[in-house]
Amino acid sequence: MKNSRMIYTCGLMVSLIASLGLSSMRVLALLMEFDDAAGYYEHGAVLPTIVYVGTVLSVILALVFALLLRRDLGGVREATDSYAHVFASALAGFIIIGCTLLAILSGEASGSALGIVTLVLSLPAALYFLIGKALPVGTKGFRIIASALLGLWLFSLIISAYVDTSVEISNPNHIMLTLALISATLYFLAEGRFRVGSPDPTRYVFLGFTAMIMLGLYSLPNMVLIILRAYPDVYALSREVLMLALFIYVLIRMCIVVGMVGGDDDEEEDDDGAEQAEQYPQPVYRRNTRT
Repeated sequence: MKNSRMIYTCGLMVSLIASLGLSSMRVLALLMEFDDAAGYYEHGAVLPTIVYVGTVLSVILALVFALLLRRDLGGVREATDSYAHVFASALAGFIIIGCTLLAILSGEASGSALGIVTLVLSLPAALYFLIGKALPVGTKGFRIIASALLGLWLFSLIISAYVDTSVEISNPNHIMLTLALISATLYFLAEGRFRVGSPDPTRYVFLGFTAMIMLGLYSLPNMVLIILRAYPDVYALSREVLMLALFIYVLIRMCIVVGMVGGDDDEEEDDDGAEQAEQYPQPVYRRNTRT
């Protein structure tokens, strides 16, 4: 069990370091080798290539760690009793509500049918994080429905990003946004499987590491650029804050899993010990009381 937890911790740290390291490199690439007028990196830029190669290698390493641990992930479950998990869930839920209200007040969501659909789905998406997580209420059936609607909400965000005509589809930041949303969607679908009773812990851990890498790689550099007031017209603050909240949620969730790795091994050992005790009872020694 200790070895499996050590392997998982190494995978978690590798994914986190990759996310932070590649994010730092992406900030430098956007500041030094990005042509804001054209919306692309300069010809012959080196840093973006390093970021892309590093991202692919990081995802491959995440898959390797997940496969190494596939026999030790039986105890992984959707725990909601952690204060860190409650904080991350409340943060994501309230940020979704805030972004929805901002979209309503600004009129951004009323311009198209897709925008209205995304707006409607944002409510159950927020409830997914709040009901049964930040707030200890809600039935299992309701949480299952909220999980499905969360996936539809994320899918609507992917479609919205894909059909956005304000930026070219081959824009590097646009591609990164799409990949981050896809990884988040797959992760939350894997998390939702715990609620319907058919979890796949190996896939869940792999998608968790991957979502952590992609969400961090997208949101962290963009937040830095917004703080530095670099390219302020390219990035939407509400969207970047939302993606950052999802990154924090996945990161905390993956940290909580550390204590669950190898959890079934102890139970199996106890069961084996009990069976052996029944099959091979220990002899009882009576004290000789005769004088």
